[in-house]
Amino acid sequence: MTDVKCRWPFPKEKWPLWWRICSPTVITIVGSISKFWLRYCTQVSIHNEEALHEILNNRPKNQSLVTVANHASCIDDPLLFGMLTYREYNSGRFRWSLGAHNICFTTNFTSYFFGLGQVIPIVRGEGVHQAGVNMALDRLDEGGWVHIFPEGRVNIENEFIRYKWGVGRLISDCQHIPMVVPIYHVGMDDVLPTRKPYYPRFGEKLTVLIGDPIDFTEMVIKLRNEHKDALEIREIITERIQTVMENLSKEAHMLHEDL
Repeated sequence: MTDVKCRWPFPKEKWPLWWRICSPTVITIVGSISKFWLRYCTQVSIHNEEALHEILNNRPKNQSLVTVANHASCIDDPLLFGMLTYREYNSGRFRWSLGAHNICFTTNFTSYFFGLGQVIPIVRGEGVHQAGVNMALDRLDEGGWVHIFPEGRVNIENEFIRYKWGVGRLISDCQHIPMVVPIYHVGMDDVLPTRKPYYPRFGEKLTVLIGDPIDFTEMVIKLRNEHKDALEIREIITERIQTVMENLSKEAHMLHEDL
């Protein structure tokens, strides 16, 4: 991969025994810390949580899933998924996430740690057809779950950022159009601030609002029938997701004020 300082963290063989042992171990350890932190170290309020559990546990085997969330702090993922059950951590269908190569993959140790935690390196500026996006698409084609922050970076200023089109490609190019679950959270940058001093705060308010699942199948078929090219389809899907997230943001902020 271009500009990545260390080796691609995933084995060429899919998946060797050492990976099948180490990856669930890393996921369970990090998940346990996240569960404890979320439940006992924050004043968390999670809304519509059952919608996420329902689609995680009861979707058909070949039904892929994309979750999208705003990116407010470096702790967003994994802390968000402290809401999951241990069964969901170890179901074999746990989330794959996309992480910045120059932050998460700067040494061999961190590369393997994040890789075993099912985080895929993404190189900013290399576009929607880079190796990391291709791998995420492969996981979706297998009926997997990919989590993405469409803003593409931590939004320190809480400003408008146009969503990156990679999320549009994951939906439009998947063999089975994935269900999309939007998630908006407020207060994560109070739990782990984005400005100095960078240390966790305890007892902070945190609101997580999970939106209803969105099925893009009809939209994608319609756009294809209208002979839209791949770029147009990705753009339209991405804009639709951003609109949904903006509406979810308004509701999440109102809930947070009442917390």
